[in-house]
Amino acid sequence: MILFYNSRIYIIEKLEDTSEFSEEHKDEIFSPITGKINSIKVKEGDILNKGDVILTIESMKMEMIITSPQNAIIEKIYVKENEVVGQGKLLVKLKFLE
Repeated sequence: MILFYNSRIYIIEKLEDTSEFSEEHKDEIFSPITGKINSIKVKEGDILNKGDVILTIESMKMEMIITSPQNAIIEKIYVKENEVVGQGKLLVKLKFLE
């Protein structure tokens, strides 16, 4: 799909169905875009509530906020601030709380 907005052209691709992948890796968060890790708001062992900010990624002067999908503990952080990551890069592993 091609989108023309504010005098710019954007190409939007449909991603493959990842429902199987999502179930297998539901406690891991992967980068939805290619970009630079602007800030990491948590550290390993932190307890998060659903919606808490984990980190921010900048791509093409736009910032994307990555949040916790549910109550969890940060088990492992795989990236560092200012690191450039590709789409699909593993960012963090969570341990979901009941």
